[in-house]
Amino acid sequence: MLILLPTPADARCPDSPRGRTPAGPRLRTRRVACAGCLLFVLSLLPAVGCGGKSLPPMNPVTGKVTLKDGQPLRSGQITFHPVDPPKDTKVGPSTGQINDSGEYALRTEGQAGAPSGKYKVTLSMPMVPQAGAKEMPKAPFDMRYQRIDTTPLQVDVPAGPFDFKLNPAK
Repeated sequence: MLILLPTPADARCPDSPRGRTPAGPRLRTRRVACAGCLLFVLSLLPAVGCGGKSLPPMNPVTGKVTLKDGQPLRSGQITFHPVDPPKDTKVGPSTGQINDSGEYALRTEGQAGAPSGKYKVTLSMPMVPQAGAKEMPKAPFDMRYQRIDTTPLQVDVPAGPFDFKLNPAK
Protein backbone atom coordinates (compact mmCIF):
# COMPACT_ATOMS: atom_id res chain seq x y z
CA MET A 1 0.00 0.00 0.00
CA LEU A 2 1.41 3.33 -0.99
CA ILE A 3 0.13 6.61 0.39
CA LEU A 4 1.44 9.75 -1.22
CA LEU A 5 0.85 12.93 0.72
CA PRO A 6 1.18 16.35 -0.92
CA THR A 7 4.46 18.07 -0.24
CA PRO A 8 5.10 21.79 0.08
CA ALA A 9 6.03 23.58 -3.15
CA ASP A 10 9.56 24.28 -1.98
CA ALA A 11 10.20 20.52 -1.53
CA ARG A 12 9.61 19.75 -5.19
CA CYS A 13 12.54 18.63 -7.26
CA PRO A 14 12.81 20.59 -10.51
CA ASP A 15 14.92 17.85 -12.16
CA SER A 16 12.34 15.05 -11.68
CA PRO A 17 9.47 14.54 -14.14
CA ARG A 18 6.53 16.89 -13.41
CA GLY A 19 8.41 18.37 -10.49
CA ARG A 20 7.59 15.57 -8.05
CA THR A 21 9.89 14.72 -5.19
CA PRO A 22 11.92 11.57 -5.65
CA ALA A 23 11.32 8.65 -3.30
CA GLY A 24 13.33 9.87 -0.39
CA PRO A 25 13.59 8.93 3.27
CA ARG A 26 10.21 10.49 4.18
CA LEU A 27 8.34 8.44 1.58
CA ARG A 28 10.16 5.23 2.56
CA THR A 29 9.28 5.87 6.22
CA ARG A 30 5.62 6.25 5.32
CA ARG A 31 5.68 3.03 3.29
CA VAL A 32 7.23 1.11 6.20
CA ALA A 33 4.70 2.59 8.65
CA CYS A 34 1.77 1.66 6.38
CA ALA A 35 3.11 -1.85 5.87
CA GLY A 36 3.54 -2.20 9.64
CA CYS A 37 -0.06 -1.09 10.25
CA LEU A 38 -1.34 -3.53 7.64
CA LEU A 39 0.62 -6.41 9.15
CA PHE A 40 -0.70 -5.52 12.61
CA VAL A 41 -4.33 -5.53 11.41
CA LEU A 42 -3.82 -8.83 9.57
CA SER A 43 -2.26 -10.39 12.67
CA LEU A 44 -5.48 -9.66 14.61
CA LEU A 45 -7.67 -11.68 12.22
CA PRO A 46 -6.85 -15.13 13.67
CA ALA A 47 -7.77 -13.86 17.15
CA VAL A 48 -11.13 -12.62 15.89
CA GLY A 49 -11.84 -15.78 13.88
CA CYS A 50 -15.03 -16.49 11.98
CA GLY A 51 -17.65 -16.02 14.64
CA GLY A 52 -15.48 -16.95 17.59
CA LYS A 53 -17.68 -19.79 18.83
CA SER A 54 -17.67 -23.50 18.36
CA LEU A 55 -20.82 -25.56 18.15
CA PRO A 56 -21.54 -28.45 20.50
CA PRO A 57 -21.72 -31.97 19.01
CA MET A 58 -24.67 -32.41 16.63
CA ASN A 59 -27.23 -35.24 16.64
CA PRO A 60 -28.95 -36.15 13.39
CA VAL A 61 -32.60 -35.07 13.59
CA THR A 62 -35.12 -36.19 10.97
CA GLY A 63 -38.81 -36.91 10.88
CA LYS A 64 -42.11 -36.49 9.12
CA VAL A 65 -44.92 -33.98 9.55
CA THR A 66 -48.47 -35.10 8.75
CA LEU A 67 -51.97 -33.88 9.41
CA LYS A 68 -54.37 -35.93 11.57
CA ASP A 69 -55.89 -37.45 8.41
CA GLY A 70 -52.47 -38.91 7.50
CA GLN A 71 -51.75 -36.52 4.61
CA PRO A 72 -48.18 -35.15 4.67
CA LEU A 73 -47.57 -31.44 5.12
CA ARG A 74 -46.18 -30.78 1.65
CA SER A 75 -44.11 -27.66 2.31
CA GLY A 76 -42.99 -25.31 5.04
CA GLN A 77 -40.32 -25.04 7.68
CA ILE A 78 -39.91 -26.75 11.02
CA THR A 79 -37.92 -25.05 13.78
CA PHE A 80 -36.60 -26.53 17.03
CA HIS A 81 -36.15 -23.74 19.61
CA PRO A 82 -33.83 -24.61 22.55
CA VAL A 83 -35.74 -24.48 25.86
CA ASP A 84 -32.74 -24.22 28.19
CA PRO A 85 -29.59 -23.71 26.11
CA PRO A 86 -26.25 -24.15 27.91
CA LYS A 87 -24.83 -20.84 29.14
CA ASP A 88 -21.39 -21.48 27.60
CA THR A 89 -22.75 -21.82 24.06
CA LYS A 90 -24.95 -19.47 22.11
CA VAL A 91 -26.58 -21.74 19.57
CA GLY A 92 -29.65 -20.52 17.73
CA PRO A 93 -32.65 -22.55 16.64
CA SER A 94 -32.31 -25.60 14.40
CA THR A 95 -34.38 -25.53 11.21
CA GLY A 96 -35.35 -27.79 8.35
CA GLN A 97 -37.35 -27.52 5.15
CA ILE A 98 -40.35 -29.83 4.82
CA ASN A 99 -40.43 -31.60 1.44
CA ASP A 100 -43.42 -32.89 -0.61
CA SER A 101 -43.47 -36.12 1.42
CA GLY A 102 -43.63 -34.23 4.72
CA GLU A 103 -40.06 -35.22 5.61
CA TYR A 104 -37.42 -32.93 7.07
CA ALA A 105 -33.82 -32.96 8.30
CA LEU A 106 -32.59 -30.28 10.70
CA ARG A 107 -29.55 -28.03 10.34
CA THR A 108 -27.98 -25.80 12.96
CA GLU A 109 -25.79 -22.90 11.84
CA GLY A 110 -24.88 -24.71 8.63
CA GLN A 111 -24.21 -28.13 10.20
CA ALA A 112 -26.51 -31.15 9.92
CA GLY A 113 -28.40 -31.98 13.10
CA ALA A 114 -29.13 -30.31 16.43
CA PRO A 115 -27.34 -30.23 19.81
CA SER A 116 -28.67 -32.38 22.65
CA GLY A 117 -31.38 -30.78 24.76
CA LYS A 118 -35.05 -29.94 25.13
CA TYR A 119 -36.79 -28.04 22.34
CA LYS A 120 -40.13 -26.42 21.55
CA VAL A 121 -41.14 -27.07 17.95
CA THR A 122 -42.83 -24.57 15.64
CA LEU A 123 -43.98 -24.89 12.04
CA SER A 124 -44.45 -22.23 9.39
CA MET A 125 -45.72 -22.16 5.86
CA PRO A 126 -43.73 -20.75 2.92
CA MET A 127 -44.02 -17.00 2.52
CA VAL A 128 -44.01 -17.21 -1.28
CA PRO A 129 -47.02 -18.56 -3.21
CA GLN A 130 -46.54 -21.65 -5.37
CA ALA A 131 -46.21 -21.07 -9.12
CA GLY A 132 -49.63 -20.21 -10.53
CA ALA A 133 -51.23 -19.57 -7.11
CA LYS A 134 -53.35 -16.46 -6.79
CA GLU A 135 -52.86 -15.94 -3.04
CA MET A 136 -50.50 -16.72 -0.18
CA PRO A 137 -50.62 -20.32 1.07
CA LYS A 138 -52.81 -20.92 4.11
CA ALA A 139 -51.63 -23.21 6.88
CA PRO A 140 -53.64 -26.45 6.87
CA PHE A 141 -52.82 -26.89 10.57
CA ASP A 142 -53.85 -25.18 13.80
CA MET A 143 -52.24 -21.74 14.19
CA ARG A 144 -50.92 -22.58 17.67
CA TYR A 145 -48.12 -24.62 16.04
CA GLN A 146 -46.70 -21.42 14.52
CA ARG A 147 -45.82 -19.64 17.77
CA ILE A 148 -43.22 -20.67 20.33
CA ASP A 149 -45.43 -19.54 23.23
CA THR A 150 -48.48 -21.58 22.11
CA THR A 151 -47.04 -24.69 20.48
CA PRO A 152 -47.71 -27.92 22.37
CA LEU A 153 -44.89 -29.70 20.54
CA GLN A 154 -41.83 -30.45 22.68
CA VAL A 155 -39.01 -32.91 22.06
CA ASP A 156 -35.82 -34.10 23.72
CA VAL A 157 -32.86 -34.50 21.34
CA PRO A 158 -31.06 -36.97 20.76
CA ALA A 159 -34.10 -39.30 20.99
CA GLY A 160 -35.82 -39.51 17.63
CA PRO A 161 -36.82 -39.60 14.80
CA PHE A 162 -39.49 -36.99 15.45
CA ASP A 163 -42.77 -37.46 13.61
CA PHE A 164 -45.58 -34.99 14.23
CA LYS A 165 -49.33 -35.31 13.58
CA LEU A 166 -50.94 -31.90 13.50
CA ASN A 167 -54.52 -30.87 14.23
CA PRO A 168 -56.21 -29.25 11.22
CA ALA A 169 -56.77 -25.51 10.95
CA LYS A 170 -59.84 -24.18 12.74
